[in-house]
Amino acid sequence: MSKALIAVCALTAAWIAAPPAHAFDESKYPNLKGQWERIGSPRWDDEHAPLTPEYQAIYKANLKDMAEGGQGIDPTYTCMSPGMPRIMNVYDPMEIVVTPGTTHILIQHIHDGRRIYTDGRDWPKYLDKADRNLLHDDITVRDHALTRPFSANKKYSRAPEAQPVWLESQCPDGNHHVLIGKENYYVSEDGFLMPVKKNQTPPDLRYFKGK
Repeated sequence: MSKALIAVCALTAAWIAAPPAHAFDESKYPNLKGQWERIGSPRWDDEHAPLTPEYQAIYKANLKDMAEGGQGIDPTYTCMSPGMPRIMNVYDPMEIVVTPGTTHILIQHIHDGRRIYTDGRDWPKYLDKADRNLLHDDITVRDHALTRPFSANKKYSRAPEAQPVWLESQCPDGNHHVLIGKENYYVSEDGFLMPVKKNQTPPDLRYFKGK
């Protein structure tokens, strides 16, 4: 018997022995198809966040650094995801993909992605009863940086197009920020490294030979 015939027989046997596939019953899940875009400004009410004294000092230092031209503690200028809950600001359009075991939230901005594992409980009432193209997201943050839970409500609207245009977001393209050590610098349009803050110390060039 040829090797090819043996392979076909083995594949056929495996296919026969495989358990039957179950169809995906969409009627059991809310219709979240389409392209979702945020409503309102992509901001949090930072000034009223119940921060502990330690993290209030970090927050003030962050504001001071940004006022001086720096980026503070914002990781997105290096194309790193800001993580939860900030990604739910939905800087770029969002897609929600529902499967039997997992709901995937895909956001173009820095290719943020979330996985929500479902375990049979009822779905929260996220969709607006009066407008099925309006999505509510009630977010509560519990963290050691806070003196109490901090809540916010985000809203998203569904694009009316049946086949909306999805623009590819490539954060590294055109990103002129350069992180050297703990200092952020900027590459000018003519290709030279430049400071982002007044009187910023230049990077250590000890490994570069002078002309």
